[in-house]
Amino acid sequence: MKKVLFALSFIFAFKVGLFSQTIRIKISQPTQNTIQLFDHFGERTRLVDSALINTNAEYVFSIKSNWKPGLYTLKLGKDLKAQFYGGEEAELDLIISGKESIRLKTALVAPIDSLEVLESQENQVYYQYMKRDKFISNQLGVLNELPNYFPEKDPFFAPVQKRYIALQKEYRSEVDALLMKNSSTLASRYIKTLRYPFMPFNLPLQDRLSYMKAHWFDEVNFADTALIQTNLLTKKAWGYIQLYRDQSLNKTQQEPLFAAAADTVISKCLMNETMAIFMRNQLVKLFEMLGMENAVNHLAERYASIGSCTDHEGDALKKRLEGGKKLAVGNVAPEIIGTTVDGKFFDASTIKADKTLLVFWASWCPHCKQEMPELKKVYEAQKSGTFEVVAVSIDTNSNELKTYLKEKQLPWTTLYDGKSWFGALPVAYHLYATPVFYVLDKNRKIVGKGGGLEEVLEFLH
Repeated sequence: MKKVLFALSFIFAFKVGLFSQTIRIKISQPTQNTIQLFDHFGERTRLVDSALINTNAEYVFSIKSNWKPGLYTLKLGKDLKAQFYGGEEAELDLIISGKESIRLKTALVAPIDSLEVLESQENQVYYQYMKRDKFISNQLGVLNELPNYFPEKDPFFAPVQKRYIALQKEYRSEVDALLMKNSSTLASRYIKTLRYPFMPFNLPLQDRLSYMKAHWFDEVNFADTALIQTNLLTKKAWGYIQLYRDQSLNKTQQEPLFAAAADTVISKCLMNETMAIFMRNQLVKLFEMLGMENAVNHLAERYASIGSCTDHEGDALKKRLEGGKKLAVGNVAPEIIGTTVDGKFFDASTIKADKTLLVFWASWCPHCKQEMPELKKVYEAQKSGTFEVVAVSIDTNSNELKTYLKEKQLPWTTLYDGKSWFGALPVAYHLYATPVFYVLDKNRKIVGKGGGLEEVLEFLH
């Protein structure tokens, strides 16, 4: 009996010890009693826990057994300067592996620069790299700009070039040694994703972009599913797509370039279904945020079927694609019947104007807030009877919507039912992002559509 009790107590102690890891962080001059911890799934963040400051001036989290190993973010609050000027909240990323406790010390001002990792191999390795990389990158950046001021024939050119190449070589060897020594850590896998290509010395400006495109993903392991529980791979992918930005193009013209870049990213993930689905969904959400409907449809057409029968996002993309085809230019749009924000019945078939501009929007949508004042200018400058605007709000708070409409004095009909994305009109028009603009003729035929006012202006006249 004693042996049994001893064995049970040993097992209990082992289990308690296994899940008794903690995160302890001491912040100098904190401005709030509570800090928060968030996890990542690509660009999605979720609050997982919060901690109160204790009598030792520490914030302590107990690491839960159901927390997945990954990159987490601590939100530490705003320092006094940020509070006064409206700055951002201080943040600190940390790796939680589930195999160790974490003890940190930092300052609210410049939390990374002042960070001391007192316990945690993962975070010691991660921040050793992060701090060193920042320092070396700044040095290389300065050296690489000097040829703009000292041409190749200048005596100063050769020693600068020699130091630039040597510094790159030394730093690469240093990081390679760090990764090899800590090859079993999550930090080593994350660092490989973070590493960016070194630019050759004195590379002509016109060739730099091509070089970065060719070498952007040299260090990335697209089969490493551990990257899903971070935002690192999504940021890396978006950084690559940004290399294809052309400032001379409008959004519609830019979309094919971004879509082609997204093809390159997803193609690197196709050997691993989990990673391919993850990356597809992340890029769809990013393009939705930018209002790039054509880019989203491009991804839907190509990659909606890459997953298994349990790929619900893929099924949603297929339905979205089908809905997009029904709402293509030249087709007849669903009828526009609803209730105004003042509770009155409205039927758009009574509109006498030559064209109707149907706008799906929300008062909380940043892009919408940029577009609405511009739409008001165009609306008020038109010749009488050219077009009428019907705005469908997906707001859920009627008071906030009414306040916004009153402040901005928007003169057209606004429909509202409080059902957000699930209202009759958003569902009928397969709405997935805001704003969306449809230009309809008198027969309700779609003559133009887009995710911005500039894209549909030509169809209003």
